[in-house]
Amino acid sequence: MKQCIKCKSTKVVKGSIVEWSSSTPHRQLFKPNHIKFTAMTVNGGVPLDAYACMECGLAWSETDPHALKAFVDKNCKAEVKPVT
Repeated sequence: MKQCIKCKSTKVVKGSIVEWSSSTPHRQLFKPNHIKFTAMTVNGGVPLDAYACMECGLAWSETDPHALKAFVDKNCKAEVKPVT
């Protein structure tokens, strides 16, 4: 079962990080798997903020959990469930 490395939640959604050509500060998006074919989305995902530790080199990204839930609820198929 997949688990969040930050909060240990098992409500983890699988997807991909995609480039969004835009002049906005958020150029990368998290795009959940199983987006509905008929989904009419402007940007196709949820904006990401990226961080990196200057000591160990760990790099990660983060998004607003409320925006992620809203996007999944509106634009993804019903079978999208947390990754196990």
